[in-house]
Amino acid sequence: MPAQLADIFRRNLRRRLHELAMSQRDFAKATGVSDAAISGLLNGEYCPTLQKVDEVAKLLGTNSLYLLTAVEAEEIPEIVTNQG
Repeated sequence: MPAQLADIFRRNLRRRLHELAMSQRDFAKATGVSDAAISGLLNGEYCPTLQKVDEVAKLLGTNSLYLLTAVEAEEIPEIVTNQG
């Protein structure tokens, strides 16, 4: 996974965990991996495969597109406005 895409994934993963009020430790327990591995994922020391992104998305009740998309919700009206 390219570095820029990995950065987007990390940001969106943090956002989703916040939306679910899920701690890093709770996420580690839910995924069955160590706290250190989750820390590495969230701090850019580990870059997930697309298969892992899909697994994480399902676990968090969303999809891979949500975790890999750079568009911010605040940007959507501007994008729509500038199309026409």
